[in-house]
Amino acid sequence: MKVIKIYFTLLLLLVASYLSASITVKNAQGVDIYYEINDSLNYAMVTKSPGTSYEGVINIPEAISYNGKQYAVRIIQDNAFRGCMNLTEVTIPKSITRIGGHAFKGCYGLRTVNFNAVSCASACTKQNGKILSAFEDCKTISHLNFGGDVMIIPEYAFWGCEGISEVTIPQHVKEIGGGAFIECASLTTLNFNAQECTSMSVQDKGRITPAFISTPISNLNFGPFVSIIPDYAFFGCNSLTTVTIPETVTKIGGGAFLNCKNLTSVIFNASNCRLAHSVYNDNITPSFNNPAITSVKFGSQVTNIPSYIFWGCKGITDIIFEASIENIGQGAFFGCTSLRQITIPESVKSIGGRAFANCSNLNTIYFNAVNCVNVVTFENENPVPAFENPALTTVVFGGSVERIPDHAFSKCSSLISITIPDSIEYIGYKAFYGCKTLKEITIPKDIKSIGGLAFAGCNNLLT
Repeated sequence: MKVIKIYFTLLLLLVASYLSASITVKNAQGVDIYYEINDSLNYAMVTKSPGTSYEGVINIPEAISYNGKQYAVRIIQDNAFRGCMNLTEVTIPKSITRIGGHAFKGCYGLRTVNFNAVSCASACTKQNGKILSAFEDCKTISHLNFGGDVMIIPEYAFWGCEGISEVTIPQHVKEIGGGAFIECASLTTLNFNAQECTSMSVQDKGRITPAFISTPISNLNFGPFVSIIPDYAFFGCNSLTTVTIPETVTKIGGGAFLNCKNLTSVIFNASNCRLAHSVYNDNITPSFNNPAITSVKFGSQVTNIPSYIFWGCKGITDIIFEASIENIGQGAFFGCTSLRQITIPESVKSIGGRAFANCSNLNTIYFNAVNCVNVVTFENENPVPAFENPALTTVVFGGSVERIPDHAFSKCSSLISITIPDSIEYIGYKAFYGCKTLKEITIPKDIKSIGGLAFAGCNNLLT
């Protein structure tokens, strides 16, 4: 029986040596790089040098040849370059799918990283509840270059790389892992070119860690093809003061600019953005729920203002709508308590329910929408008006307005006086329902239709 066990053990050792072997192969520049190869799966792993330390410029190849066989270089093992203090530049090839924990820790001379890995799913190791980042504390890295084919930037990859001041995200990136640039204390400029990036955070045990949280980004530049800004993309970027959303954006995720404590101005140029919030367990997270924002300007190409986009932005005092606006989504400016007056442009055709509700200091509306057909949303068959607001005292209709929609100013309980211009042809159903303090109204003699209950509940209406 002992003889059988010995033979079996020897056989396992032989198989293991066949499946995995340590080798040295020179790269194109003649530098020896150490690998372990997996013969059965035809791939190689960069491993730690057993004696001499890697130094200077290291270009890791996409594949190596050994004993007449090709092996794709897939993995950089844990600690592979750790402590290589004279390593100055490294190129990560397209083929890499994993970079191990602390792979470059202690590389105090490393200044340039050329990151070409297309789909690198991991650049850290999680051990006993701790995260061991591949480039952790590589504080001398000043040049981080991503290849044009990169699709994934792994979570926690460049944690604590304090020397990086500028990063350019390539067009094809689909995912930036949570914490990828956490504690990059010099990162002030971000050029974001990712066209359809769908994820920029990680969630663990209910805690969300965004990719750029607490970085001092003050210059955020979006490329010409960006269509998606993901959930929590720039959460906690406290050095941002102004953000310009480009024309091409069609979706902004929930919390994308949440907790940007110094963000005061938003220039919104997205011509047809349809979504600017997220919903989880029936809870809505707007893109810009930020009390520091005071000014919002919409570009001349914008036709749609998404629902909930500036929900709860208590500091907004100034909103500039251009003449192109056709739709204002429901809850778009709900709870903007510093807003005192707004002007609805002639082009507007629809305003969603609660669009301006709970704006507790909004007392004047200049309503110029010529033929707005809808200012209400129905929830469980119950009407939810856009302007249900107890602070509203004055509504001024423009001289070209033809229609006051159903439920338009329903339950605006502080509304006192309204002058309806001669251009008005239609006053909708319950248009001024429950306006308890309304005392005076002038109706044009040539009006064609007044909807049912248009002035019901206006108990103080005298003339």
